[in-house]
Amino acid sequence: MSNIIPFKPRHERDCERNLQDFVARARDELTLFEEQGGFDTKSWKMIYANGKPVSMSFTELGAEARHEGAPMREPFASFAKAYVRERQSLKAVNPANMMAVLKHVYVGLLAIHETPDILKFDGPALRVAVESIQGRIGSSLRYRVGNELVTFLKWLKDSKICLTTPSWANPWKRPGSRAQGTSREDREWQKERLLTQDEILVIGEAFRLAETKEHIYYTAVSALLLNAPSRASEVSSLTVECIDEESGLKEIKNEETGKVEIKEVDLPFLNWDAAKGGGFMPKTIHPDMEGTIREAVRRITELSQPARDAAAWAIEHPDRFYRHAGCITAPGHGEDQALNYAEFCAAMGVKVAGVWKSNLFDPADWSAQLDTKWFRVLRQGKTQITYRDLARFTVEKYKKAFPKWPYMGKRKDRLVSEQLCLLRENEFHVDFQPKAYSWVSPSVNDLNHRLAGRPKMKVPKPSMFTELGLHLPDSSPLEITSHQLRVWGSTQAERGDMDAITLALFAGRVRIDDNEAYDLRTPDEMEAQSRALMGIQRAQTGGELAIAAIQINKPVTFAMLGDPDRHGTAQLTGYGICEHDYSMTPCEKHGDCMACTEHACIKGLPKQLERLRALDKTTENEFRRAMDATEFGEYGADKWVTYYAKRLAVIRTVIRMYQDDNVPDGTVVRIPEELVPSNTQVALLEQGLKTEIVSDEPVSQNMIDRAQNEMLAIFGGVNEAQAS
Repeated sequence: MSNIIPFKPRHERDCERNLQDFVARARDELTLFEEQGGFDTKSWKMIYANGKPVSMSFTELGAEARHEGAPMREPFASFAKAYVRERQSLKAVNPANMMAVLKHVYVGLLAIHETPDILKFDGPALRVAVESIQGRIGSSLRYRVGNELVTFLKWLKDSKICLTTPSWANPWKRPGSRAQGTSREDREWQKERLLTQDEILVIGEAFRLAETKEHIYYTAVSALLLNAPSRASEVSSLTVECIDEESGLKEIKNEETGKVEIKEVDLPFLNWDAAKGGGFMPKTIHPDMEGTIREAVRRITELSQPARDAAAWAIEHPDRFYRHAGCITAPGHGEDQALNYAEFCAAMGVKVAGVWKSNLFDPADWSAQLDTKWFRVLRQGKTQITYRDLARFTVEKYKKAFPKWPYMGKRKDRLVSEQLCLLRENEFHVDFQPKAYSWVSPSVNDLNHRLAGRPKMKVPKPSMFTELGLHLPDSSPLEITSHQLRVWGSTQAERGDMDAITLALFAGRVRIDDNEAYDLRTPDEMEAQSRALMGIQRAQTGGELAIAAIQINKPVTFAMLGDPDRHGTAQLTGYGICEHDYSMTPCEKHGDCMACTEHACIKGLPKQLERLRALDKTTENEFRRAMDATEFGEYGADKWVTYYAKRLAVIRTVIRMYQDDNVPDGTVVRIPEELVPSNTQVALLEQGLKTEIVSDEPVSQNMIDRAQNEMLAIFGGVNEAQAS
């Protein structure tokens, strides 16, 4: 009777088997973090694409925040490592919230069941885990940890590992943005957070005065961040060829006539890779910043050249050491020839200690002078050290900071040796020379230490502004963070009436709502906008109402467009406003707004003239292609000539009305029904004969006359081309 096996429900046996299979697969088949000791160590470290390291410790919660406890007990330790390895193998993310969930679940299991077995995780254990999160994690982070706990609980059920886990919803709300707070503390925070004009001028002055390599580098990086709202970590995605140009329209004052004209020019932009899902994008360089940005890129390019040379050598010759200027071996010294103590020190940039030992070749004899961890790793199992040993050691060391080596990151067409902001290790160190064979990517902390200094160190280090002798008008020092540069740029864009979608894209944000967290305009500015919103219809009339409404992101009603009896709002297009009733029929023009009689163009709408010019250029190209096809006798091509001629006539008519000083801003320009010509009218126009079309409205009649003249000119050009 003593050999009878107790009954075990089948679902429990299945969960246990699933857990065993899951842990075995993660331990034996997945390889992530294996080089760090795998399941045999209590901590792992991952490296972000920008080179920033983050640690994961499989330990209990410490008695105080930021203090680690004892290592996690089995079987939870193996499960936790398997869970992290699985998740990070699928997609590398910041593991902070994941580790927090695992640690607090561990607390719940011990408190209720006295054993850290995930198969026993149930409602009471979950309650303790939630209470632990509530008590130990601040309100600003609790929302994210709660979301991660929801993900974890769902994964347990979906993986059939623990079926006793109850349903749970995150009770913690997303923390409100202090940028929109109205309390005294929030207002003080907003005032301190937003850079003043005086502070911006000090940053600009630092760029002008910079002379040392360190000051030149960090003032140049600050200039890049001031060009557009950007994260400091994103500069690591820039290449030495980051400035590019594209064709665009720009307002230029004609020195002869004194008038502002719109001309097609090459507009510069920065090829930028926005973090947190923003992706690759062109960040336009402000005209007033173009000279500064080009100079900043030039300065950084010059400073980063030695590090890029070292990285390029490592990519092309991973098993050959980079023979830099400090090497003292003979030119013909082979890769596999032994190095003596002096030659080794010269190659690695180490100070020679004791001249009498310079000719020793056995690394065991060097230990007294080189008792460091890195040297012990390098010489392990060796009776001599060669340049090839140094090559393998240094390449392995420095490429770890670049997970996609030899590529910069997500871009598979750019090598690390092309990275703009690349430096050598100890590049700006006071006591040590830069390591000529190295390449590193400075972190956000490095930049912030120069912007704000390090006053809490044993030997306080001032900011670079203080080192340059710069201060604010009240003689106080300037100490800022890189994030304040991003906030300032975003707030300035808000002040300049940049629309929400454009601002989100410009700043590399995935969520439009995130704009609010960076909008630090004063309450007076906000109130002025609100008053403008409430008083808009009393202050303006006609199409000016629609323009003003669009500028403050207010819907455009049909009443604003001159139809007071029609309820509802119109839809903004790339060239004006669509008045079609989509509840009755879908778009009958398939998005061809400039050929639609239900589309209104309003003179004065931002960017409309620029877009119409671009559309005119594209349409003219298609018109020329249709003409060429007609000359070659392609069937039906003549119909396309007629089609594009009509479109060109309408587009050019609207452009000329926009340019006409006699047509006031706010004028609503619609394509009249009369301007949709019949086949007979088109045939007459092709023969150079103008037909009589009359409209009751002066604006419509003006447009009809202009459009017919445009079409006559277009067909006249066609006839001349065919005759020649």
